[in-house]
Amino acid sequence: QRSSFLMFVFPHRVRSDGLISNRIRATSQAYCHQLFQDEVMRIASADPTKRIRVVEAGPHIGDCMLWAAAELGERVQATAIEPVGQVVSLFRRSIFANGFEDRIDLHHAFCGSESSQPAGPGAHDTNASAVLATPWVSLDSLVDEDVDVLKIHTNGGERKIL
Repeated sequence: QRSSFLMFVFPHRVRSDGLISNRIRATSQAYCHQLFQDEVMRIASADPTKRIRVVEAGPHIGDCMLWAAAELGERVQATAIEPVGQVVSLFRRSIFANGFEDRIDLHHAFCGSESSQPAGPGAHDTNASAVLATPWVSLDSLVDEDVDVLKIHTNGGERKIL
């Protein structure tokens, strides 16, 4: 049985964020790779009492983190780092709509060192001043414990995060 949860998506658009939202609307399924889901479930089933720690840099609207929180309930502790304000707003609304505030810790920030440059700041947010005001955080500053699953989706900035 598939876990269900509410998810806020973008209105109909033709850009990539709109295409993903359209897919979610059409299929009623989160846009979360099966490989991620399989790995989380493999770890969870290996020890049914273990608390599962997942971290994602670049979660977009939060599909995978929301899925993990719905699927594993209180067993999951998730941290997500997303630089795009519009996306963070949708993800945060989804967290609250599902009552996942105690399971998902969402940070509106770029992930990496401040000396790292985002892959085209204009591509992250249409408001340039919002991009410049978005802080930088390192994974180490947010996570001080073992992580079971780390997912990084930053369109080319993955190495700068690690």
